[in-house]
Amino acid sequence: MAIRYKKPHSINTISVALVLLLGLMVYVIVCTWPVYSLSSRAKGVLLDALPMFYRANLRPEAVASVHDHEPEEVRASELAAKRGCGIHI
Repeated sequence: MAIRYKKPHSINTISVALVLLLGLMVYVIVCTWPVYSLSSRAKGVLLDALPMFYRANLRPEAVASVHDHEPEEVRASELAAKRGCGIHI
């Protein structure tokens, strides 16, 4: 004698819970993506400017006083790059 089990319905509480969980995950990703993208672009701009500041910091004092305007130029180009990627300071 074989036992006959009832066939489950195609839409049950587990299916609804999985769809709701998937919807919640999509909502969180859509809401956090712009923040993550902007943060990533800002970090890239800062990392691009960092080697120039590092090299300027390694110069002797006599050379640095002659080329005193370079950090301002680097800072201005960094601010322009930030504004170009959507960061307004």
